[in-house]
Amino acid sequence: MKHFIAALLILYTAAMCNTAVAQKDTLKVITYTDFPPFVTNELPGGGIINEIVKASFAAADIELEIEFIPWKRSYRAIARGEFLASFSWAYSDDRAKDFHFSDPLFVVTNRLLTTLPELSSWEMLAQEHTSDDLIILCAPIGWKIAEELEALIDKNFITLMAPSRPQSCIELIHAGRTDLIYMPQITATYHLNSAKKQDTAHPDRPWPTINSVDIPSGNNNTQHVIFTKNAEGLSYKKRFDTGLRKIVADGTYAEILLRFLSNVPEAERLRIMQDQRDADIIPAIE
Repeated sequence: MKHFIAALLILYTAAMCNTAVAQKDTLKVITYTDFPPFVTNELPGGGIINEIVKASFAAADIELEIEFIPWKRSYRAIARGEFLASFSWAYSDDRAKDFHFSDPLFVVTNRLLTTLPELSSWEMLAQEHTSDDLIILCAPIGWKIAEELEALIDKNFITLMAPSRPQSCIELIHAGRTDLIYMPQITATYHLNSAKKQDTAHPDRPWPTINSVDIPSGNNNTQHVIFTKNAEGLSYKKRFDTGLRKIVADGTYAEILLRFLSNVPEAERLRIMQDQRDADIIPAIE
């Protein structure tokens, strides 16, 4: 009888252990939809960063419930503690005062995109010009703008137009109402191709040629998950960081990137991969 009871206890203990292993935490996180191809509900998997975030949490035994809401509401909701986490946010010292930031999960390079054929460097924007030659920069509201452009805005060399949606910048440049866009080239290309498909009323209308200009502080714009600044938020941040390291080590991270970037021109795809290596997110090629 004693042996029978002991055997039952062993089976019960094993069953409870298996149940504990099988159970996962469920975490509701919020994000927004207007940052393609990084975060969007228009692509399978929700975009590159969406997939990376889900895979990282899964590697930490956390199942996600993702809710899409406008970015302004998502930021306020995290600040008020209505949700524990949100993505994807660029790091800033001001935001770090209010939230726990995950380790960098992706690097986005923002570029100065222009229809001005003579503009070959951002420094040219600092040249004197008349009010009749007003230069307008379009950058979505809430986006972190390069320091160099902020200085030019402060000095009235350029004027900022900040619509609520990134795709509005493409519409404005097509209408000739802005000369410059500040965003990742891959995002601008996505919105440009989408706008061309939707412009069925004017299929023969020419679209402007958009050139890319590098701007130093637009590089290494790290993206993060932000967590409420309390003990629970810190705990989930640590688990996420551990999960992120796991998917980098086992190749899941690289697989996600290559899958989403398969249709991107080779030069741009290689540059994006190199950006992640330069930021020490993925290992350098030896």
